[in-house]
Amino acid sequence: MRVATRSSAFSILFVLALVSCGGPTITESPVPVIPDPAALMRTSMESTVGVVLDELSFNQRERLVGKLKTKSESFWKDRAIRQIRLTSHRLNFGGTGMKKQSPLPPEQLWSIAIRTEPKRETINGHDTVTVSYAFSGVLLTDTDSPGISITELGQIGGIWDEPFQFPVDPEFVFQRTGFACMNESQFPPNSFDAEEVDLFFNQRCRTEQKLTNTGCHQTALPTLSCPQALMSGIGKIDTSMRFERLPWDATIADAVRIGKVTNPEGPDLVPSMEEFVKHRFNYRYIPENSCTIVESCVGGTGWRHLLQFPTGDINVGAKPLEIGRVDYFNTHSGTVLSQHGVFEFSACHGHYHFSEYGSFTVGNGSDTVSHKNAFCLQPSGRVWNHELSPLHHDFVDCIDQGDAVGWIDEYKMGLECQWLDISDVKPNRDLPLSFTTNPEGLLCEGTLKKNAQGRQKFERTSLKTKHGDPVDRPVCEQYSAWKENNTISYNVHIPEKGESYVTDTCREGLFGPLRNCGLKNAKILHECVPGTKVRLKCNIPAKSVAQVVRICEGSRALQSGIPCTYNDSLGSGVVETSKNISFICPAARDGIETGGVYSLLTGSLFPDEATTEVTCVQKE
Repeated sequence: MRVATRSSAFSILFVLALVSCGGPTITESPVPVIPDPAALMRTSMESTVGVVLDELSFNQRERLVGKLKTKSESFWKDRAIRQIRLTSHRLNFGGTGMKKQSPLPPEQLWSIAIRTEPKRETINGHDTVTVSYAFSGVLLTDTDSPGISITELGQIGGIWDEPFQFPVDPEFVFQRTGFACMNESQFPPNSFDAEEVDLFFNQRCRTEQKLTNTGCHQTALPTLSCPQALMSGIGKIDTSMRFERLPWDATIADAVRIGKVTNPEGPDLVPSMEEFVKHRFNYRYIPENSCTIVESCVGGTGWRHLLQFPTGDINVGAKPLEIGRVDYFNTHSGTVLSQHGVFEFSACHGHYHFSEYGSFTVGNGSDTVSHKNAFCLQPSGRVWNHELSPLHHDFVDCIDQGDAVGWIDEYKMGLECQWLDISDVKPNRDLPLSFTTNPEGLLCEGTLKKNAQGRQKFERTSLKTKHGDPVDRPVCEQYSAWKENNTISYNVHIPEKGESYVTDTCREGLFGPLRNCGLKNAKILHECVPGTKVRLKCNIPAKSVAQVVRICEGSRALQSGIPCTYNDSLGSGVVETSKNISFICPAARDGIETGGVYSLLTGSLFPDEATTEVTCVQKE
């Protein structure tokens, strides 16, 4: 709290005057107090992060330890950042002791100090090279937010420690632990992949009896809880994130304030270019009964070449964007929004979709591909740090949908249908990729109009639902410039057939056989008998550095191997001189993809080293 010094001086003089005039004796005068204009809160944590060596041979471990001990501080800070990001699901959706959400400050404000030199140690039986680090950052928000999120933070000096259990190595979490730590609640099955675990990681995930859309697991049932899987597959670090309410300090507030309000009277959605540019290319097999066919997310069945990308809408206005209630879990109660066609039930996915959320387009000619898709609009991260952006919101469980001030509604690129099907687009050229949020104005970026009873008003549009029913738009007095910042675009290079992010260059910190980058697709198909065990003997020339070999399914339609990820591979191994690798020959998928073909992905064990030709021969 701030004490007004001028008022304090006045109070003292007033007391002296009363005493000298023979008035009543006053032993203590109340000091007028001016409430703080906003709130500051420090977040801090000490932890250990490292590189697990388990997948390497003894000789390769010794080589890697030598490499790691010469890595710069920036290498370890980057790894610490990736570990800290694993707090996002718990903090952005509510943790163990929280009444509401309590996110970290935006990453631009993170301070990370490496405290120790790299050292080799064993954690839960895992051979690891680690460093210790300290994290800190300051949140700026409205006065009431801290106490609403966490009771103990309602007063200056209040402290709360939120416990966390991290993988000591934040890379390859899905490769090493599978679905054990992935919270898929409210998402469709197969909504994430190995490269995007931060939004889904939750240490509270336990084993469950069945797949549900409200528990952690929708795609597969793990046999271990998340803490058990961390100990077994990676190595577990126990720590806690401290939240501490600070006295108001205008200088600190000015230093940590991030974000500019565009609409002072209401909400304003702006797509995030920072998220959108993180595109990648991938292959996915689409069966005839796939929901992606029903939802028109692809141009056909079979192996499809996809341009995947994340999207995110930031509310840069001064008030929350309110959508309303949605019968997301299909309790048959119905809502006003579904009655007016704004949300439409997807029988395939088992929940409601909002098809006019955004439009995606790649191309500028006859082969232009476009698509619209969305299912749940809710804040998933706080990207601004200012007085109008709360730490909490009520848009949870996809039932009351909307977006809070300064928060982003994220759609990760691993989500089903978060892509454009480029299977028929001519490769080897640059094409514009565009995203327009709220193209039809069905989201009110302004003031919703209501009748005398306080209910939303609607107006008829020319739009139709997938079932041909009319779509009504909520009546809204839109912010005058609401459309001006709703579209973003940039050029992407369409790669050759058979190329994906698995064959792209690796960023620093990714090496070894688990990585999904830096591998070369030979694209040559090898024959085998479907369903039988295949034994390969793979060799590299003498004195060559170790090479990774990954066995992938092949496509007869594409006449190419599929650049598979580690989790989708048929088998893999590291060849130092010679290596035997066994796998089951792929079975038929359909009348065209009749199985019996595979291909090889190869690359050096450490991407910064030279690749060497790998020769693999089937053994009788």
